[in-house]
Amino acid sequence: MNGEFTSSQAEKAENLSRLAGLILVVLSLLFPRGTYVWGLALLAFALVLRKVGPERPVRLALEFWVAVVCAFYFWLTGLLPNFAAHASEGNALLFSAILIASFGFPVQVPVRWLEPRVFLGPLMIAFVLGHLVGDFFFQGPPHRRFDGLFSNIHYLSGYVVLTLPVLMVLILRAQGWLRILLCLALLLDLGLLLASRSRPGFMALGASVLMLVPFLEGASRWRLLLSAGVGFGFLYFLNPFEFATKIQDFLAHVAEDERAEIWSGTLEMLKNNSMFEWVFGHGLGQFLVDYHDLSLIRQTKVWVSPHNFVLEILYSHGISGLCVFFAAMFWLFRTLIRRLSDQGLSSETRTDGLMLISMLTAVVTHGFFTIPFFSRDFLLPFALLVGWSLRTLHPR
Repeated sequence: MNGEFTSSQAEKAENLSRLAGLILVVLSLLFPRGTYVWGLALLAFALVLRKVGPERPVRLALEFWVAVVCAFYFWLTGLLPNFAAHASEGNALLFSAILIASFGFPVQVPVRWLEPRVFLGPLMIAFVLGHLVGDFFFQGPPHRRFDGLFSNIHYLSGYVVLTLPVLMVLILRAQGWLRILLCLALLLDLGLLLASRSRPGFMALGASVLMLVPFLEGASRWRLLLSAGVGFGFLYFLNPFEFATKIQDFLAHVAEDERAEIWSGTLEMLKNNSMFEWVFGHGLGQFLVDYHDLSLIRQTKVWVSPHNFVLEILYSHGISGLCVFFAAMFWLFRTLIRRLSDQGLSSETRTDGLMLISMLTAVVTHGFFTIPFFSRDFLLPFALLVGWSLRTLHPR
């Protein structure tokens, strides 16, 4: 009797810890105030509680195990070259493993207003209003750099391109005044992206839209393409927030872009690789050390990463790590696309799946040339979307 009571209590505590942890992580990502640490601690506690009681073993589906093992592979092989000096550089990989594994178990929502279909609408509206108001109070009157509550325009644009697909799906399902409010939030969210003047944000939005084209049929496909084309033309010719100017400036000075400088420096460092370093890399955190030395010689700015996922992984984990990266990305999108092709999927689940594939495309496109791959700024939202996608499209 006592053992049954303990197991039951553990199950309730596990569920509440996982639910609270996921909410705190999401809030921390959308409103950057550091609560992700508490959220991850609760998620880890929930995984520990999963082992309490003989009838509650830790059983993750194969898809979740593959994702978690990939995270641990990059953590282990990235720290082997110099664990003592760069141990903390692998924390984001451990965080992502905890986050993905947490989606492998069901979460029971105790109250209706915490259900995703109810909770997400007000959350998206709060995101838009919070960053509109927050930018004014934190940064002052209108200025050239619009960061919202973030410290960088690219962080803001990265989350805008993730919230736009969610708002679109919510609008399709909402009715009455809520639909009107969500439509206004969508327009203001697009305004945040334009105000950020973030080219990676514009690229990510375009890629996330184009990714949906093969999954649509007939008139829906052409409506999407026409809407995207008209929207781009409207923005280009009216040039709000210097939209066209930013594109023209980039095309005119692409060779002078700071990324070209970083990439040339990275390639110069890679030329000195030993055979072992070509295969297994230099380890996590070593790029900053080596590039600092190079920048002193070249009298250039110091960068923490190559601003290119391929060069970053090649430098830290070598060709072997790069092969694992491409294989993992191929496996992830192939798995999700095959799930979407399942005729037994409900219309609602398929819509959610399309939304998540669009969001995954956006986060990878945005981060590829902007945010270090092994940073928590990329891995936390990426891991959240991977876990959410696998959970939504899981066959059981």
